[in-house]
Formats: sequence, C-alpha cells, structure tokens
Amino acid sequence: RAFLVYKGDSLYSEVLHIILHAMESKIGLFGYLQGPDMLICSSMTTSVWNRGRMADKTHSFPREKWDAVWGKALETGKTCYSNTPVLVPPAGHLSTSSTMAAAIVSDGQVIGLLHVANKEKGYDTQDKKLLESLAATISPILEARLQQGRVEQKLLGALNEYADLYNNVPDMLVSVDGAGEKVVQCNQALLDTLGYSREEMINHSVY
Repeated sequence: RAFLVYKGDSLYSEVLHIILHAMESKIGLFGYLQGPDMLICSSMTTSVWNRGRMADKTHSFPREKWDAVWGKALETGKTCYSNTPVLVPPAGHLSTSSTMAAAIVSDGQVIGLLHVANKEKGYDTQDKKLLESLAATISPILEARLQQGRVEQKLLGALNEYADLYNNVPDMLVSVDGAGEKVVQCNQALLDTLGYSREEMINHSVY
C-alpha cells in the first residue's frame, strides 16, 4: 500500500518507518542501487539526517564507501548482522549497538538494501528471517518502480531531444490544435522570420 500511496523520495522514508516498527529498531535505511556501484538512500534524510553530526552529509554512496554490515550485504547479496557496537564512518555518524542488513534481490541481482540498527535486545535468526521476508516482498515492487523510473528518464530524454530539434531547425515550424485553428507551439525560426514573440503566437488563431 505504501508503494502505491507515496510518490517520489517520500516513499523510501515511509517504507522504512514500517520496517523499523516491524524490526523493533531505532534507526535504519532503505535504499536502491543506481547502476551497479551507487547506493541511493534518500530515506536517510528523514530518519537520521538531523541527528547525525557528519561534516559532509550525503545520501549517495559509491561502492568504495560501502562498509561494515550493510556493505557486506550489498557485496554478497546475503543478510548480515552483528550485535557488537560498530563505529560507522564518517565521524559524527550515529553509533550502532547492533545492526542487520538485508540485500533486496531481483533475478539474482542486488537492487536495494534494508538496513536496521539498535534493537534493544540485539538481533537473532528470527529477525534475520523477518527482514529477509520483508526484502523479498519489496523486491518485485521496487524493481517495477525502478524500471518505471528508467523508462520515464528515457522518455524525458527523447522529449528534450525532440524539443531541441524542433526549436533549432532552420525551417519555420508551427504546431496547431486538433481543430487546426490555434497555435500550440512554434519554433525560433518562425518567430525570428515573422517578428512575433512566443507569447503573441501561442493560443492565437493560426489565421
């Protein structure tokens, strides 16, 4: 339901909130891979951003910064956990007394990460099964969302390329509405040749 209701980056913080409640954990992150080597964790901005004291706050983590339990989970695709305090770089990051990370896997490829920390009594095999179950449930929905994002990016790129070509060809171009009466778009060559501004042309009669 959260995947359907929440749009944009707010989705990740809302899903993380649900996961932290289920896992009885105080902090965590929910992120996705952008390409094979970049973890994006926009959920951090709402879950731990203000409490951290890092000098250089970021929600983008290249492979060389993958570290500790969550780095191992991303590299291996397997769930990892530790019940010993971990010093998480960089300096100023919230300290963790216990931590668990599960990779979100689709078709054998890691596409995201669930990471929870600071459960009062530490994590055990039952917690591992629960987090893996949550990751498996999220996997096909996250994959569909990421695929949609990739399609939208390609479409946006194609539209921008078309707009650039339309506006910069040397021939005069004008687009009209379905009734063939009003100007809905025109290019720079037409404006320069006829001496009108774009505001004077758009929505006015083509005649």
